[in-house]
Amino acid sequence: MAHKKNTTNLTELLLQCVTQPDPMLSMLDQQCDRAAEPGDPPQSPRGGDIPR
Repeated sequence: MAHKKNTTNLTELLLQCVTQPDPMLSMLDQQCDRAAEPGDPPQSPRGGDIPR
């Protein structure tokens, strides 16, 4: 006798994973937005401006 496999929970988990925004991607977007904002030029860790 064959058993019917219950994949409802797996399907629901996969749908939740696909529909939620990726936290790493959103952090990268925020960093790119900050870098694109006009403002003070970036500073080198050793001091002074970073050449553009």
